[in-house]
Amino acid sequence: MIQLSFAKRLIIIVVLLSSVTYLAYRQLDTPILGIDDAHIFLVYGKNIAAGEGIVYNPGGERVEGFSSPLWTMIVTLSFFIVDDPRFLLLTISILILSAAITALWLRIDALSAWFLPGLLLLVWLISSPGFIIWNTITLMDLSLWTSLLILATVVILSESLSTRYLGGCVALLLLCRPEGMLWGLVFIALAWIKNGFFHSFKYAFRKTIIPLVSYIGTLGLLTLFRVWYFGYPLPNTYYAKVSSEIGYNITEGWNYFSNFLEFNAVMYLVVGITIVLAVQAVALMIKHIRNAKDYDHISINIFICSLICIIALFVPLLTGGDHFYLFRFYQACWPLFVLPLILFTGNFRKLSHQKTYLGFGLMAIVFLFGSAVTWIRPTLIKPILIEFTIAKVGRDTGTVMNTFFPDQPTVGVIAAGGVALEYAGPIFDVMGLNDLEVAHTFGDRRGIKNHAAFNRDIFLQRRPQLFMPSSEKDALEDWHRSFAFNNKVLKGLLLDSQFNVIYTPVLFTNGRESLLVYASRDYLATLDQQQLTYRVLDPQELQSRP
Repeated sequence: MIQLSFAKRLIIIVVLLSSVTYLAYRQLDTPILGIDDAHIFLVYGKNIAAGEGIVYNPGGERVEGFSSPLWTMIVTLSFFIVDDPRFLLLTISILILSAAITALWLRIDALSAWFLPGLLLLVWLISSPGFIIWNTITLMDLSLWTSLLILATVVILSESLSTRYLGGCVALLLLCRPEGMLWGLVFIALAWIKNGFFHSFKYAFRKTIIPLVSYIGTLGLLTLFRVWYFGYPLPNTYYAKVSSEIGYNITEGWNYFSNFLEFNAVMYLVVGITIVLAVQAVALMIKHIRNAKDYDHISINIFICSLICIIALFVPLLTGGDHFYLFRFYQACWPLFVLPLILFTGNFRKLSHQKTYLGFGLMAIVFLFGSAVTWIRPTLIKPILIEFTIAKVGRDTGTVMNTFFPDQPTVGVIAAGGVALEYAGPIFDVMGLNDLEVAHTFGDRRGIKNHAAFNRDIFLQRRPQLFMPSSEKDALEDWHRSFAFNNKVLKGLLLDSQFNVIYTPVLFTNGRESLLVYASRDYLATLDQQQLTYRVLDPQELQSRP
């Protein structure tokens, strides 16, 4: 077997990840690093570093409008190092992901009789543009979440399962994302199962005390902090995004799962093999128990990895998935999906039914390259480019508004990341991710995923002086294209008679830049036309064209 130190493996992974990250960046030709949601992390990090507290608007209400406290802490610290930390955050993402993958590679080699399974892992990872894009250039918390899931799995697969390391992983999972509440219990349960088979379940219970204390203590302290600081036990994003209708969530989650399998056809084979391996592993474990033989480490590890894969596939069913292209939630688990197969290919000679398993293994090795077709056909990944474009347009819009409106009027927006990072005035996030009143007002959360919290009554009561539902700041043709989508997200607001009494579309210009917004008629009456030129438009000019 090839013997490489952790440091040498880490260098290989860093170079490999950096190379495919650059390839993804070039294929997308992204105009900016970080999608709009990543810019929300930047907004909070910037405000916290400036001493404003955990707020979306400086001087505004405390609100947890981000999905990861741990990533927000990293973003905040990065602002103490550089003014624009996006490249630094990309570097951090690549480094922490590389370290986690290196640890998994080492663990696979330790559990294998030859070197090929570890190399198959690397092929699997770089074959997926979705995995690379979502864990790097989006600048989201996913790289941290993916790394923690990998590290927790490495701990579970270790021969001497360290409960202290597992307790640390559980605490970090809870601090990283809300799903950590589920995954923490999953890994504790898996540790109990593994220790129970190798020793006794009474012993296993004692060995789970440290992870359980870590889980309860971390979750308790985090919840107490949230209630004390924000007034609510869960992140504001949960209240704004997740429907309380379990059946609706499951239906949406099932569609998300089905679409993921359809987009990644190789996953049909991977899921099928995982189920077969899990069943066979259980059969072998039962056989060893009945014969009072030493437990089969290989079978138990394959069984545990199979459970992790199955749970990873069905977790999005609980929340209904999300709206992002390339299936963000599943990309965090991409390294885990192939682990049962990899463990088998590393030890198939030690298992029964060799020919059957070898046939499955060879098929899987061939199909591992199936997802790489998206590298060959960049058009398959191009739709995610809109997320980067929205961020760039938001930043450009915020900069222009600072020039046009020195009085800093309140601006309502749908895309709340890039614009808030640049605009000096207050922003009203009408989707509620960064607004307590919208998120916590009971209402229907059905509709476009993560865009269903808009409340017409709150909007008309708050009446932001300017409103920008479109992701484009000045192009009429882009407003035409996005009108139907925006009106659907806003639940018909743009055609509402009361809205059109209060607001009118206006094209502002200063000779160099232009800005197209809905302006309240009251605010428009206060503007000095000699300093700012504008033209009032007919509302029908912004509607979709046939």
